[in-house]
Amino acid sequence: MLGVSLFLIGSCSTIYDIQQPADPSNGNYDSQCVDSLVTVTGKVLFYSGSPYTFYLYEEPYGRYRAVLVYRGSTTLPDSLATGDSVIVTGNVQEYYGNTEIALTQTVQIISSGHPTPSPLLITAAHLDTTSSSAFYDGQPDTAEAYEHTLVRLENVYVVDTVHIGSGFYAKITDGTGYTFLRVDGITYNPNVGDLLNAQGLVYTRYGWYVVEPRNDADVEVLTLGLNVAFAISHNQIKVMYTQDITGNSEVVDISRYSLMPSLNILSAQYDPDDNKSVILTTDPMTDGQVYSLHVNLSTLQDSAKFFGGITPITEIQSNFVYDSANRYFPSIYADSAYPITVAGVITGWKDKFPAPWVFIQEAEQPYGGMLIWGLGSSTITAAEGDSMVVAGYVTEYNGLTEIATLLYTKVVPGPFNYNPITAEPTALVFNNDSSEMYEDMFVSVDSVYVIDTAGNSVTVTSYPPDSTVTFQVSKYALSTTTLVPGALINVQGPVRRIYSSVILYPRSDADVEVIAVGVAEKSGFRSIRVLNANRNSIEIYYSLPSARDIAFQIYSVSGRLVHSRNVHLGAGSGTLHLPVSLRTGVYILRADNLSQKVLVR
Repeated sequence: MLGVSLFLIGSCSTIYDIQQPADPSNGNYDSQCVDSLVTVTGKVLFYSGSPYTFYLYEEPYGRYRAVLVYRGSTTLPDSLATGDSVIVTGNVQEYYGNTEIALTQTVQIISSGHPTPSPLLITAAHLDTTSSSAFYDGQPDTAEAYEHTLVRLENVYVVDTVHIGSGFYAKITDGTGYTFLRVDGITYNPNVGDLLNAQGLVYTRYGWYVVEPRNDADVEVLTLGLNVAFAISHNQIKVMYTQDITGNSEVVDISRYSLMPSLNILSAQYDPDDNKSVILTTDPMTDGQVYSLHVNLSTLQDSAKFFGGITPITEIQSNFVYDSANRYFPSIYADSAYPITVAGVITGWKDKFPAPWVFIQEAEQPYGGMLIWGLGSSTITAAEGDSMVVAGYVTEYNGLTEIATLLYTKVVPGPFNYNPITAEPTALVFNNDSSEMYEDMFVSVDSVYVIDTAGNSVTVTSYPPDSTVTFQVSKYALSTTTLVPGALINVQGPVRRIYSSVILYPRSDADVEVIAVGVAEKSGFRSIRVLNANRNSIEIYYSLPSARDIAFQIYSVSGRLVHSRNVHLGAGSGTLHLPVSLRTGVYILRADNLSQKVLVR
C-alpha cells in the first residue's frame, strides 16, 4: 500500500499537497486538505468551454499533479483556454469521490499558449481497484494518484459495454486489469472485441476510476469495425467505420449493403468530410421507422440499427411514460440504443445561455421543441433563424428531454421564420402537467409579475399575484434590463423543465419588455371573488397584501357607473359586505385593476 509521509499533512500550497489522501492506511482517500481555503498556481490541462469546470495541473507533471476546478459561486473568464497559466483560489472539497477546488475568487490568467503535457502511459491495472488488478496489493492508492490526470492506455480490448450512472462506457482490458472508457460524449460506438489505443482524463464515478476522452481523436480503433449508422436526410444514411477506409473499394460497393425493412440502396460514396465514413443514398425512408443496415465486407460482417429519415420532434416529446412521483415525462425514445435524426429552426443559440445549449423547433405547437446538448466545444457557427439537422441519442437529464452524444450536425443558413408559442403563466407551473408541452419550446408569456430577484433567475407569477402560480425567468443574457420586485413584464425565450422547476431563458434584453415598475403599490388584491349578491348588498371575499383604501365601482353592462364607494381594508383575507341599491340584472364590479361579473337577483 502506497502511503503519505507525515510531513505532508497540513500542507496545502500545491496541487500535489491537495491530492494527497488523508489516511490511506485506513482507507480514507479523500484529500488531506478537505475544507481548506487554498491558492495554487498551475496550467490548464483541459478546458472544454464548459462554464462549470476545467482541469488544472502543475509541473513536474505526473502522479498527484492534477485537480478538477469547479467554478463555485464565481464565473469562469470568457478567455480561459487549455494551456493557460493561472492562479486559482477556492475551497478544497470532495464531490462523489473527486477532489476539486471550488472557486471563491475569479481565475487569474497569467499567460497563455503553453503546450499540453503528453498523457501518462499506464495500464488498466493502475485504475483497477478490484482483485483483478495486477497491482491489487497497492490499490486503490495507485488509482487515486492518477485522478484528474491525462493518461493513455494502449492495446486494450473492449470486453463489455455498461452504464455507470447516466454514462455509457466501454469496459476495457490489456490483460493486467480492467477499467472503463466513457464513450457517450464522442462518436465512437464500442463493439466487444474492438482493439484500441485510448487516452483521456481520469475521474471517479460511483466508486470506479474511469477514463473520459476529450474528443474523438483520443480513441484510436486498431481493427476495422462498423461504428454506427444513422440518417442524415430522408434518403441518405451516414455509415461510420472505426478506421480510415480511404481506398477500400468494398465500402463503396452497394452490393455490400442491405437495408431492412427493404429499401433500394442507390449509391455509396466516400464522405468528403470524414475519411472513416460512407454516405449511402436510398429510396425515401419512412421518418421515425427503425431500420437495420447490414454490412458484408470480406473482413467485416456486422449490422447497425437506427431511426430512419427525420423523426418528428413532436413524436419524441409527446410520447412518454409519466413518472407521477416526480412529475417527469421521460420520452419513450430516451436511452434507446438507436441514433435518431431531427431537424428544426434554431430558436436559441448556445452563446445566449449559462451552458452551451442549442434549442430547435420544428413547429409552433406544443411538444415541438428540442434541446441539443454537445456543441460546447464545436466550432460550428449559427444563429437564431438558421435551420439545423442533428443526429444523436435521446436522453433524459433530470426530467428534461434532449438530444445528446451527437453524431452529426448540419446547419442550413436562414433566415427561416419562427415565432414563439404563447402560454399562460399558469401553464408554466411545474406542478401543472401541461408545462411538459412547453419543454424546450420558444415561448412567449405576457403580463407576468416579478416577486423575487435573488439568484441567477427571477421568480415571476401571474398578475394579479397568485402564490400558487410561479416559474423562473433567467437573468443570464440580460445586460441592460434590470428586473425588480413589483415589475410587470412581457417575456419570451426557450423553456427548460428540469429539477422540479420551469425556467424561461430570454436570449437578450430584446426578449423582455418591462410594462411597468412598482406595480406592487398599485396592484392591491391578490384575489377577489363575489360570494353573494342581491339588490341591497354584495358579499365579497378578498385577499390583500397590505392595508389600504380601495375604490369599489359598479357598472352596468352598457358601461354606465351606477355605484361607487371607498372602503379601507386591512391586510390579509376577509369578507366585505358592500351596501348597494341595485335593480335585478347583470353588473360589472371593479376594484383597482380587477373586475368581475355580478348577477344581482
